[in-house]
Amino acid sequence: MRPRLRTHKLKGTSLIEVLVVTVLLTLVTGLMVSVYLLGNRYLNRTQLLSRLQQQASQAIYKIAFELSATTDSNFSLNSVTGPNPHVWFLSSQTNDGKFHYSQTNGAQLWQRWVCFYLDTASSDLYRVSVPLTSSNNSPPFTAIAPPASLAMFQSPSVTQRTLAGQSVSDFRVTPVGASLYEVTVSCKMTDRENKEWIHTLATQVYLQQTD
Repeated sequence: MRPRLRTHKLKGTSLIEVLVVTVLLTLVTGLMVSVYLLGNRYLNRTQLLSRLQQQASQAIYKIAFELSATTDSNFSLNSVTGPNPHVWFLSSQTNDGKFHYSQTNGAQLWQRWVCFYLDTASSDLYRVSVPLTSSNNSPPFTAIAPPASLAMFQSPSVTQRTLAGQSVSDFRVTPVGASLYEVTVSCKMTDRENKEWIHTLATQVYLQQTD
């Protein structure tokens, strides 16, 4: 006798099953894309906020460090807010980074004018150093040359200009007490969704060196 061959009838996939699988795959793919886009958005936002904080921190540290070593005399420090925010002051720091004082009375030996000013057009904060052609370490300060002015620090001929901060939207140095000043720096950036983010840092600086 010949053995009987058993045959199995293969079931086909119905149209409904195909539609169900397609819908499920579409939902899963859409969910994965949504999670990716959301994660990418938060990553970009975190990086932007980190850059904002870094820029503000660097700028405020540089200003506070040098400002704390000067005096609050009307002739040695000038701070202006408004459309051209800036602060300039006398510094006893030389190019080698050392601060110089008189060996007889401990008074500061002024070496240069230092200015921090905000270029509102570019949102860049600049530090400018202009060496003195004559020095005087005691009042009155009228003998110090050159006399400070914002135009002098913004002059194209000034070579000792460095970038102290970027994306700066606001900068101010305001007196809050006797020999006490508050330094405020705000940085602003726009994310990929054209949303503006602002990070503001403030610190108080006590001018311990007095006339």
